[in-house]
Amino acid sequence: MSAQGHRRVLTDGLVAAGLLTLSIVSAAVLSSHGDAPRSADAFGFGLVVLACAPLAVRRRFPVPVCVVTSLAVAVYLLLGYPYTAIMAAVSIAVYTVCRRVATIPALVASAVVFALLVAHIFVNPAALPGLFGLLPSAAWIAIPATIGISRRLILAARARERAEAARRLREEERLRMAQEVHDVVGHGLAAIQMQADIAIHLAESRPEQGLTALRAISSASRSALAELREALRDSAPSGDESGAPRSPAASLARLDDLCARIRAAGVDLTVVVTGPVRPLSAAADLAAYRIVQEALTNIVKYAPSPQASIALDYDASGLTLKVSSPYDNSPIIEGFGLGGIRRRAAHLGGAVTIRADDDFTVQAFLPDPE
Repeated sequence: MSAQGHRRVLTDGLVAAGLLTLSIVSAAVLSSHGDAPRSADAFGFGLVVLACAPLAVRRRFPVPVCVVTSLAVAVYLLLGYPYTAIMAAVSIAVYTVCRRVATIPALVASAVVFALLVAHIFVNPAALPGLFGLLPSAAWIAIPATIGISRRLILAARARERAEAARRLREEERLRMAQEVHDVVGHGLAAIQMQADIAIHLAESRPEQGLTALRAISSASRSALAELREALRDSAPSGDESGAPRSPAASLARLDDLCARIRAAGVDLTVVVTGPVRPLSAAADLAAYRIVQEALTNIVKYAPSPQASIALDYDASGLTLKVSSPYDNSPIIEGFGLGGIRRRAAHLGGAVTIRADDDFTVQAFLPDPE
């Protein structure tokens, strides 16, 4: 049993013992003053014990405890013993049932207990006359039942909210991981495919280019594997240290390497940087690199002309980047890659424009104040 479980058992035991002591003392005192039709005797004290003692296990057996406690209290009142703190035992038992049992069964149990308590007003001369006799019994049942049901519903709603939040976090993490793998693998495979196509095309006319293409394929695959390992390492449980050397994190600091791979794939690429270059936050730096990477991957795969340009504009509010290439006005279908560009920018509160007319252009603003 957990520490919290032990505390609950101890608390319930103390409540039962305290209520039992209070009920016995009050019954003895009231009996000595003759304020009840029947003075408490051994049988009466036995009923008090039977009503209060089961409360020590009320959380484990809420319905049986409620049945035993209610019957004991009903018999106690029917026999005319003095009103004491024993009534609180019924309230605690009803609260526990309503707190731990579904609403409809809990309401039915509360109604049955109320009927048992009401029965004594017809034979106990100490009860209030007429309909007024219903009021105390109704209060001892209705109030704890309402509190118990409300508490259960509130905690159930909170549990559902926590479960939904956990589900959303899992889905976001899956999407993030899928996006990282897509960007890394997609870019690497696009570069490899381009080099393989070049090697096949020049196999007969310029076979010496095959070795150059193989070197480029090897370099692209090695870089993609390193990035993939790094992305998968980030998703490993904390404390999982393999001791393997970590490759540099994906960021604009690796933009030159990215551009070199794109140029090796046969794309004439230019880079223009304006504004005071400054470090970005880790999230903005990663998003900027991945957006440029995915835009260039689409250019390598689909652009009719092997030309592209990258423009980075730094200012005090963040970074504006633009990747473009000549295009043929063909419609574009935004799949997982271009959708990922929008998601990365939106996650930072930025904006993305993607258009395909005479140029295929991806333009994004990533807010990252100094």
